[in-house]
Amino acid sequence: MQYMMKKLANIIFFLAICIMTSSASAAFTYQLDDGSGESSLGCGNCGTIWLNAFQTVPSGTLITDIDIAFGHNGNSDGPPDGTPISVFLWEDPTNDGDPTDAIVVATVSGTVQSSHTDTFINFVLPTAISLTENEWFFVGFQSTDFAVSRDTTSNAGQSWIAAWNAGEVPDPDNLLSASAALGEAGSLGFSGNFLIRANATTALVLAPVPALSEWSLLLLVLLLGFIGVRRNGIRIKD
Repeated sequence: MQYMMKKLANIIFFLAICIMTSSASAAFTYQLDDGSGESSLGCGNCGTIWLNAFQTVPSGTLITDIDIAFGHNGNSDGPPDGTPISVFLWEDPTNDGDPTDAIVVATVSGTVQSSHTDTFINFVLPTAISLTENEWFFVGFQSTDFAVSRDTTSNAGQSWIAAWNAGEVPDPDNLLSASAALGEAGSLGFSGNFLIRANATTALVLAPVPALSEWSLLLLVLLLGFIGVRRNGIRIKD
């Protein structure tokens, strides 16, 4: 019986650890916009990459997915719904918030959806990307003119444009090759924040100490196990 009680105690301890380490992640959203796009941008059939720069916080070092709202809701310019796009996450090797040397670490293929409605479309990364605290990174997408939605009510100075002349193929692995324009949107005369966001979690967050009801459940498991042993007439000698 003493051996069986020790076994049950070990099981209870294991279950308690599982409960206390549940809720292993906490959500965090990186965003510059206020949820509404008042404008868009274009440069005459350019191939363009629109991207936002963010710096990680302790509660958001594991980037899991990207949200994008396409085309501001004041007109119908831009690619129609269903137009193919590529969504990217870049790391910043110099950690200075400047994407001119950015390195692509994740790519998602998708389409323009719900354009001109301020509706954010979610693109899940194939594999979550783990970053360190205070590390700069970039998220954005490649498309054609007027695909991006821009919040003009404020300017964080962290929305960037890389544009290639008509007929040229944009290169997300070499933003410096942009032939038509490259720079922070405000510095190019287009102050505002793109409606491009990143969602993240932390790698591990310990949950609070179990509530009384949870401890009661554990004690019930112990009691039922004890009763089961007694009813089955199992007798174990040490």
